[in-house]
Amino acid sequence: MIVDNLSTGNSFAIKQLHRAEFSLGDIRDSIVIENAFNQFKPEAVIHLAAKAYVGESVSDPLSYFDNNVLGSIKLFNAMRKAGVRDLVFSSTCAVYGLPRCCPVDETQPTNPMSPYGVTKRTVEELLLALAKSNEMSSVVLRYFNAAGASADLSLGEWHQPETHLIPLAIRATNRDASPLLVFGTDYDTKDGTCERDYLHVEDLAEAHVCALNLLSKRGPAEVCETFNLGVGKPFSVFDILREVQECTGQTVAWRQTSRRLGDPASVFADPSKAVVGLGWRAKRGLTEMIRSAFLFEQAMRRKVDECR
Repeated sequence: MIVDNLSTGNSFAIKQLHRAEFSLGDIRDSIVIENAFNQFKPEAVIHLAAKAYVGESVSDPLSYFDNNVLGSIKLFNAMRKAGVRDLVFSSTCAVYGLPRCCPVDETQPTNPMSPYGVTKRTVEELLLALAKSNEMSSVVLRYFNAAGASADLSLGEWHQPETHLIPLAIRATNRDASPLLVFGTDYDTKDGTCERDYLHVEDLAEAHVCALNLLSKRGPAEVCETFNLGVGKPFSVFDILREVQECTGQTVAWRQTSRRLGDPASVFADPSKAVVGLGWRAKRGLTEMIRSAFLFEQAMRRKVDECR
C-alpha cells in the first residue's frame, strides 16, 4: 500500500509497482492516513514522505517543519490508533552537518546545517522517545547519496527541478544543455572538488527489506536503531564527470563557480554497523550507478518525445 500526494513524485513510478495499491493523499491528512490503515491493515510502515531540497528548506523552513515533522506526527498517531508498531524511517547524512572526521559512523554527533537536516533529526529524536516509551520500534536509515536506476529501467531519478549531480552531469553531455556548475575546485581533496559517497538505489531498496526483517525479529522491548547507508568510499565531482564521459561517450560541459556555503570537502559513510546489524552491504559500484542512470535518462527522453 502506497500513500503519496505526488507533489514531487511521478505517477508513472506508482504504475510500475503492479502489486501495490495506491492512495492519493497527503501525510498531514489524518483521515486519509487512518482510512489507509483501516482498509489495508499493514504490519509495518516505511516512511519516505518528506520535502528534501536543502536550498528550499533555507528559504521556506516553515513548509519543511510542517511537512516533515508535523506530517510524521500525524503518521505516528495513525499508527498508534491502528496498533502498528514497526517503522522504517528515511533519514539522511545531512543530520551530521560538517562531520568531525571521515568515514562517518553513527557515533558522530549530529549538527545539521539546514532546516531540512534539522527536520530529519527532529523526527529521529521523536522515534527514540517513542521507543523509550514502549510505543514503537523503528529503524532509522541515514542515506548518503542515492543514485542510479532499477535494472529494468522502470524506475529512476526524474525530478523537477533536478538537483542531483549524476543526472545533471548526464544532461550536461547534451549539446543544447547548460553546462554543469562545479561549486569550487580548491577543496583539500585529491583533485580539489568535493567528495561524496554514492549508493545505488537498488542497494538502498534492499537495505529497507533488511530493516523490516530486523524489526520482525525484535524481542518484546521497543527499539530505535540507526544505520548509515553508503558504499564507504568517496568519489569527487571530477570522478563523477569522468565516469559519465566513459559511460556516455560524450563530453560533460561544465564550468566552475564559487563554493556553496556549508559544503564540506569530503563526506562518506562508515557502513560497518549496517553490515553487522542489518546483514546488508552495498553490492553495486559507481559504473553501474551511472550506466543505469544514463540508460534511464535515455528511456525517459524517448517517452517524452513520443508524447509530443
